[in-house]
Amino acid sequence: ASHHRKGPVEVEGPNDRGLFRATCAFNTGQVRGREMTATGPWRADKESAAEDGEALRRAYLSGGNQALTELKNGLYAAAGAAPPPSKKESPADVAAAAAASGGSAAGGG
Repeated sequence: ASHHRKGPVEVEGPNDRGLFRATCAFNTGQVRGREMTATGPWRADKESAAEDGEALRRAYLSGGNQALTELKNGLYAAAGAAPPPSKKESPADVAAAAAASGGSAAGGG
């Protein structure tokens, strides 16, 4: 197929802050042509982003979506960032979770 990506792991960036991140596309095999994309956290250098991408690829190949999700959450936690919402969560769910966590709560006095 000529529409294949350049490779399983690509590095995106630099963004407007000079950061890079890995993006990996996986054919889920469930539906013909269906792809799942995993994105790593923003990193200060291209090499770190590429390492994240290889780790995400290995996790998916060895343990499927569950292993991929666990690793991705760990990478974001280590980077001090929140992972992007999964495709299963709607924006309303994400907003409700952010409100419930008290992210915008004002301190009383």
